[in-house]
Amino acid sequence: MSQPTYSLWLSPEPTSMAFGAINSIIETFAQDPQHPRFLPHMTLYSSVPAKTDDECISQVQAFSDSIAEKGYGHKTISLSDVSHGSTYFQCVLGVVKDPFVFDFHQDAVNYWGEGLYSKPFRPHVSLIYGDLDSNEKAKKEERAKKWLLEQTHGVSFNATSIKIVDTGSPNPESWRTIASVKIK
Repeated sequence: MSQPTYSLWLSPEPTSMAFGAINSIIETFAQDPQHPRFLPHMTLYSSVPAKTDDECISQVQAFSDSIAEKGYGHKTISLSDVSHGSTYFQCVLGVVKDPFVFDFHQDAVNYWGEGLYSKPFRPHVSLIYGDLDSNEKAKKEERAKKWLLEQTHGVSFNATSIKIVDTGSPNPESWRTIASVKIK
């Protein structure tokens, strides 16, 4: 068994409208076998330096305590647009521009160090994972933009907890949720 890679996610509650909306577009694109299924989330930080699940949970609880006065647990994350990136995990994504997310990420970097994928930090909610040529990516990006416009109340969610996920497997469908730590 390989060493876990602990990532910290901000995710909509599974019963929320945002979870349902984001999950529906992920599932729609995952009908194509080249795109895996994964849970709706925004990665806050990757590669918490812990060797065990329990050690990681303790570190994340201590981190949450250290930032309690900032009120991140009462903030809203909103998808403002749809775009694409140049990596597999940022193929087509919902853009997040909420200023507090940059501060929240920087607090994690200050706490643990750079980690994986810290620079440049591009907050987003992935809608498709994949390696696509530019034409195919543009078509799917347009389809996702149409989806976002159809969401009459927009797509936003409160960041009430930090989800700890072992993302060490190259297959997103094999990732496992370890715990959720309430943001104080």
